[in-house]
Amino acid sequence: MIVGVYLFVFAFALFGCTANTPVPSSEQTRPTQDENTNLVKGAIDAKTMGGNDVRGNTAGNIINGGLVAVQGDWIYYSSPEDIHNYNMGLYKARTDDSGRQMLTDGNVAYINVVGDWIYYTKDLLLYKIRTDGTEEQVITSADSGGYPLDSVFNVNVIGGWIYYLFNEPTVLDGHIYKIRTNGAEEQLLSGENDSVSSFSIDGDWIYYRCHADNGVGQTTNYFYKMRTDGTEKQRLLDNVPSVLTVADGWIYGNYNNHNDMGYCLYKISGDGLVDQALLENTGNFSTTNAAGDWVYYSDSDVGLWKIRADGSEKKNMLEALARTSEGYYRVYDNISIVGDWVFYTSTANGLNTLYKIRADGSESQRYRPVN
Repeated sequence: MIVGVYLFVFAFALFGCTANTPVPSSEQTRPTQDENTNLVKGAIDAKTMGGNDVRGNTAGNIINGGLVAVQGDWIYYSSPEDIHNYNMGLYKARTDDSGRQMLTDGNVAYINVVGDWIYYTKDLLLYKIRTDGTEEQVITSADSGGYPLDSVFNVNVIGGWIYYLFNEPTVLDGHIYKIRTNGAEEQLLSGENDSVSSFSIDGDWIYYRCHADNGVGQTTNYFYKMRTDGTEKQRLLDNVPSVLTVADGWIYGNYNNHNDMGYCLYKISGDGLVDQALLENTGNFSTTNAAGDWVYYSDSDVGLWKIRADGSEKKNMLEALARTSEGYYRVYDNISIVGDWVFYTSTANGLNTLYKIRADGSESQRYRPVN
């Protein structure tokens, strides 16, 4: 059933759950990296590419599964609906909802659009396709025998590089890599012994959740940051947010018992020195996203809400969840922000369906895969 297939992809990236996903064969060996050096000497990092730092989607949209992206007058999106998988695929439509068309079928996530290319995962493989739907191809590593990049999550395309999380068979979760959009110069960024469950990129920094040895033989969750070239690794927090969004130098997350205040929606500065509780003693959020002055969040008790980034002016966008006549709970998830619209998925009646709503809470409507 589609709900299980689709939510599996998103759940791994967000919560770092161990999953039985395909892995390369024993002959397909990933490159390694010394802790203090780049794998590829002289590689140009995204932050030094002379203004070519355009990114294919926002960090907040990607951490929410990357179901929606925008470029110019076109919205590119994944349709997770239809219990028989008939309509699953990558679509595009104009911002006025005209010109809707399917580009490729399959279970698509982590959509990035840069120039004439769309980068995305489909059935855990990393793909690219022209914006007109031609030349679909699996992205392979030119440096390691040309094997397909599979078991891929959290895809961020920035400045000619693809940053992604690869589900390694040797660790609990995965490692962070980057590779050129042409498949060259694959580099391991996180440490070989790090087990990374999710990451976001803001400016020149990668923020990530990691299982690491706490020095007494136990594995503990920590929150780190490092440069986009893999240098300057720093541990920021010992108390790791369960839901992570990074925007404009701030980390937004749902913390359990942070400063003895139960579940809280917190924002923390990128250097880890300043924190502020936006909401205290809340439920356990299923998703958060941030754009401009607003933070959007939802959980099974409060519905879909937004709150100012300074903690003021909380507004309800959709009512709290309710059990349907068929016995399913309606869940708001996978929040993506595109202009004045907030896209989200709602799970009810066994289907995971894409919707959109105005940022002011009006005009909620189903976003259909076809006209």
